Amino acid sequence: MIIFPDGHNGLVIARYSNFYAVEGSNGTITQCVSRKKLSPLCGDFVTWEVSGDGGVITAVMPRRGVLTRPDRRGQPKETAANIDQLIIVNAIPDVGDEEASYEFNSALTDRYIVATELLGATPLILLNKCDLASPKTIERMELALKIYQAIGYSTLLTSTKAQIGIEALNAQLCDKTSIFVGESGAGKSSLINAIMPELAIRTNEVSAHSGLGKHTTTTTMLYHLQQGGHLIDSPGVREFGLWKVDATQLALGFREFQPYLGACKFRNCSHRHNDGCAIEAAAKEGKISSVRMESYYNIYNDINSSD
Repeated sequence: MIIFPDGHNGLVIARYSNFYAVEGSNGTITQCVSRKKLSPLCGDFVTWEVSGDGGVITAVMPRRGVLTRPDRRGQPKETAANIDQLIIVNAIPDVGDEEASYEFNSALTDRYIVATELLGATPLILLNKCDLASPKTIERMELALKIYQAIGYSTLLTSTKAQIGIEALNAQLCDKTSIFVGESGAGKSSLINAIMPELAIRTNEVSAHSGLGKHTTTTTMLYHLQQGGHLIDSPGVREFGLWKVDATQLALGFREFQPYLGACKFRNCSHRHNDGCAIEAAAKEGKISSVRMESYYNIYNDINSSD
C-alpha cells in the first residue's frame, strides 16, 4: 500500500523520455506528461490532473534526495528521487585463477558510499557470487568487509545460484526504496530477479497500462516489493559513477571522519599529509582504517585532477 502525502495523488513509477507512468492511490496507472519547468523523476510523489486519455503532472512534492550520475558528456543526469538505500554490489569472478587472486574492490565501493552519504541514503554492501569462492577467499573477503562493519555499515554475502543471503537481502529491502549499483557483471540483474521472480509480469503490466510499450527496457521503473518497500531498476544506474564533489563534501562522505571534522589545526585542511590534521592523527592511532584513508586520498586526487 502506498501512503500518499496530503495534496498529492500520484507516484511516478516509470519514466521514458517525456512520458511518465503515474500510479494512483487505488493502484491505477496513467500515462502523463508534465508541465513545463517541472522535471519529475521515478520515485517522485506528484499531483496530476486528467487531460484527454491521459494526464498532466501539475506539481512535484519536495524530495528527500536525488540520485545523480554523470552522463556520457560528463554532465549531471538525475536518475531517481527519494532513495533510502543504495545496494552496492561487488562479485567474485567465476574463473578459478582470478578468484584466487581476487581482492575486494574497496576503491569503487568507497566512491559509491560517498555518493550514498551525500544523498542522505544508507549503503548496503554486497559481495555476490560467493558460491564461486574457496573458503580461503571467503575468509579474506570477510576480513575486508569487517572494515565497513566497524564503521556501522551492513554487509552481505550473496549467491543467487546457491540461494545464499537472499532471505537476508529481502529483509534489508523491507519498507525502503532501494536501487542497485556496482560493478559491471556483478549479477545485479540476477539479484533483482531472485528478489522479484514476477518482475517480467509486472513490467508488462506497467507497459500495458501506461503506454510505455517497447521502451520498458530503457525505462527507469519502480516496483513494489511483496515484503513492503520499493525497488527502482534503472539501466543508467548500471553505469553510475560518483558525481563531482568538493573537498568538504568528500570528507563528509567518510562517516568515520565526522568526530574529527573541525578539530584540525587549519580550517582549510585537506586531510592529506597536513600539519595538525586531526583525521590523519586518528588514522595513525588506528581509529580510521588505512584502507579507507587511502581511498580518501585517491578520490581527493581524482576530483582535483578533473577540475
